Amino acid sequence: MKTRKIITISLFLSIIGVLFGVFFLAPTQGSPDEAILIRAKGDVKVYLIHLNKKYWIRTPAIFNSYGYNWKRVHEVPVFTVDNIPETNLIRTKGDIKVYVINEKGYKRHIPSPAVFKSYNYNWEDVVEVNKTESNYFPESKLIRAEGDYKVYYIEENKKRWIDSAETFQANGLDWNEVVVVNSIEIGQYPAGNPITDVSTPLPPTETIPPTEETATTTPSELPPTETATTTPSEIPPTETATSTPVTEPEEGEVPEEEEETPVPPSGGGGDTPEPEPTPPVDIIAPATVNDLTASNPTASSIDLSWTAPGDDSTSGIAASYDVRYFTDFITESNWDSATQVTNEPTPLAAGSSESLTVTDLSNNTTYYFVLKTSDEASNVSGLSNVVNLATPDVTAPAAITNLTASNPTVSSIDLSWTAPGDNEGSGTAASYDIRYSTASITESNWDSATQVSSEPTPALAGLAQSITVSNLNWSTTYYFAIKTSDEVLNESGLSNVVNLATKAPEECARPIASGKRSYYVSTQSQPQIMQIDIDPLDVKLGATQIVTVKIRDTNENPITLVSSTGYTDSSSVTFSLSLIAGSQTNGTWEGSWSPQDIFCDNYQVGITATSASGQSRVVLTFR
Repeated sequence: MKTRKIITISLFLSIIGVLFGVFFLAPTQGSPDEAILIRAKGDVKVYLIHLNKKYWIRTPAIFNSYGYNWKRVHEVPVFTVDNIPETNLIRTKGDIKVYVINEKGYKRHIPSPAVFKSYNYNWEDVVEVNKTESNYFPESKLIRAEGDYKVYYIEENKKRWIDSAETFQANGLDWNEVVVVNSIEIGQYPAGNPITDVSTPLPPTETIPPTEETATTTPSELPPTETATTTPSEIPPTETATSTPVTEPEEGEVPEEEEETPVPPSGGGGDTPEPEPTPPVDIIAPATVNDLTASNPTASSIDLSWTAPGDDSTSGIAASYDVRYFTDFITESNWDSATQVTNEPTPLAAGSSESLTVTDLSNNTTYYFVLKTSDEASNVSGLSNVVNLATPDVTAPAAITNLTASNPTVSSIDLSWTAPGDNEGSGTAASYDIRYSTASITESNWDSATQVSSEPTPALAGLAQSITVSNLNWSTTYYFAIKTSDEVLNESGLSNVVNLATKAPEECARPIASGKRSYYVSTQSQPQIMQIDIDPLDVKLGATQIVTVKIRDTNENPITLVSSTGYTDSSSVTFSLSLIAGSQTNGTWEGSWSPQDIFCDNYQVGITATSASGQSRVVLTFR
């Protein structure tokens, strides 16, 4: 019971350390019964706690080779296991070589203490293992430097460049065995002869972990490197989880081989053997991408970018991406309805930058994008963050084809047409540009044509629209055309061009006096309008007529506003008069206007004066 109590206390302290950030070193274990063994709830992976770090025991055979008891594996919450840092550094009992285990299950010999330190490894994290476990891991002989594509084969402590993928595959090598190393480690090896063909086959590499039957035999090894045959003085002794600490050999001393005594499974005397758990399988999905971005929209494409999440959570290399887009926000419920992109990239190593251009999109459309990541065991990540971006509007309004001109007067012509809409006959455009000229209008002389002011706001596609173009000269032929623009200034082509002539002034049946004429009046209301001069009375179309008025306010209130309106057959023009002589209470005001319409049937000039005393008005009628 004492041993079990020690285990429980040690495990409790370790878990408390993980939860609260206070770590307690596991005591040196003198027997398998004192090892701290844990697994996450719902997971089959069993870990050994080694100095506050977890170390994965990969197979039941390895587990049993230490004489561990399955009943002593403690099931703990998943978050507890996730928060314990993991070590992947090992060395075989009685040997000084230190190896690092990669995510694919290959062990790589660390050739020197300098290389060990270059990765910021700690000597106390090295777990001492037996031959059964050490032989389980095939040894990697293939390396490449960070940021370099060249792959090297390590042979007799030299690096030999493999000159092509064809040579690599012809020698039966495994890409999973290639390990990316830093510049210090790759510089540790002098260059050997490059491998350029298959005339001299390479020694076979281990690609499959040894079976339980062969796990206790020691495979032949390449001659040890110079740094591996001596014990570096700075390598501290490591504690073993299954036996008492070992003593490092003196420099030059060859460690004795220790014969391991197999520990039979617990139970006996007719007891049923301990059941072995199912070997671990890959149940860890790639991490969910959370930095997906969309950029560089064109009329038919949008760029996506994100960071590769890796295979198992945020490590390794995933197997595939599933990138989808939709015109609505994407969730798990409508994922299957979204369109899958056909040219997804092959995933890169975790942390690498990924990008993709999604093509064949429609212009002027907002798209939503999302992706999922899968590994080789078909574990699928969660839905990434959803991003959206619109392709630009590059579709111009349709050109107007039914422009017509009608109802000419001496100074105006009416135009009418059907609203073309925004995008090729649908929606509502943003503006019209209506122009006229005395010559036929084309694209080449469009800029020199006169633009009409006060064009109407475009209506919904298909509705009738019109405008009266005024201030034209009489007896003149005018050409008219229209262009339509949308809200992003896509401009339509030139409409059909129409032309029509303004009318000529007619001789009026009732003649009128010529030259300047004065009219004396006296209004009863204040301010008093006393005299009106019209110069000339027989003004011509488009010419200027000057109106001068004498006004006074006998109440001595300043006259604040004087205006006049000229009336013709079908229009009127209102204009202001300004004080040119006298004072605001007794002075002379003057203004001018230009008749733009004939005035054979209607010709009047009205005067209005305003002060604090009131308002007075006089209308002179000439026809």
